[in-house]
Amino acid sequence: TGRAAGVAGWAILFKENRFVWTKEMSELTEVPEGFVVDNDVSRHFLSVEDHRRYQEAVERLIAQGQGSFELEFQMITAKGRPLWVRVVAEIFRDGDDQHGPPAGVIGAVQDITERHRYEEQLQQAKEEAERANEGKSQFLANMSHEIRTPLNALLGITDLMLASELTAEQRQLMAKSKT
Repeated sequence: TGRAAGVAGWAILFKENRFVWTKEMSELTEVPEGFVVDNDVSRHFLSVEDHRRYQEAVERLIAQGQGSFELEFQMITAKGRPLWVRVVAEIFRDGDDQHGPPAGVIGAVQDITERHRYEEQLQQAKEEAERANEGKSQFLANMSHEIRTPLNALLGITDLMLASELTAEQRQLMAKSKT
């Protein structure tokens, strides 16, 4: 079915001045029977900002009389379930007359919630890896400092001892420890 694939269709018909959508669109949006579909139906499912973006894209398409658009945003179904969707739309003309006036706008909505979820998980994994790498770098910097400090002290003591009176054997051993 269309719902299983997560794709639904809609259209704006200019001659009839109406908005229509498929049964799959009703299923995707989880609207009850008898829900009235009108030209401003997206206001029911989108945030104010996303509704504005959608409306502007449709209006621009109609004004141009040609072309297409693609948008992604989160919608909330009639039952309150959040979905990430990809909306594509284009102008269509009646029949074979591709040079005649536009007959309307036809579009599809695809449920991309799973893809979006995977992208979020990938982003979280990347951020965790970056934090782990930062931790490793900090650990190595600290360990380097912790090792250098006593080594510098030992080298300083060796220099002091070499400057003092030592037997030939002691001097030879101290000189070896410095290399």
